[in-house]
Amino acid sequence: MIEAVQRDDLSAVIHVIEQAIHQTLAVSKDEADSLVAGCVDEGLKSLLIPSGYIYLLYRHKQRVVGVVLLKPDNRLSCLFVDPAYHRQGIASSLLQSALIQRYKDDPAAVIRLNASTYAEPFYLHHGFQKNGEKKELPGGCIPFSAPIEQLIINKCD
Repeated sequence: MIEAVQRDDLSAVIHVIEQAIHQTLAVSKDEADSLVAGCVDEGLKSLLIPSGYIYLLYRHKQRVVGVVLLKPDNRLSCLFVDPAYHRQGIASSLLQSALIQRYKDDPAAVIRLNASTYAEPFYLHHGFQKNGEKKELPGGCIPFSAPIEQLIINKCD
């Protein structure tokens, strides 16, 4: 079930982000912790000043197993799923839910993100195009973008 992240969900959300980063990226513990901290900071901003943020989680049997954050500037800041739940469509569902919400307010939006090397195939599969050179940062940093109208499966009325 997809729902908005609430303050009470933060520890579970942080756990998902930690699990995903630590288990999927070939980075040191310090680098992983730094990536987690950046995601957590963005999530806290969205809860403190929610205007324009779309911060959603995926709950399976009362357990938070995925999270997505789309910022007001149409930058996809984080999309993580607990590795135990990979390849079950959770990331795709979270992405589509966030995009549909944004499409309702901004059908001309261009969604931008920086993907890890691990996530590159996922974003290519979902219609994103590379729009720059990979930066040598922990986990990889591959810039992608796409018009929202090309990304959503079912456009809203």
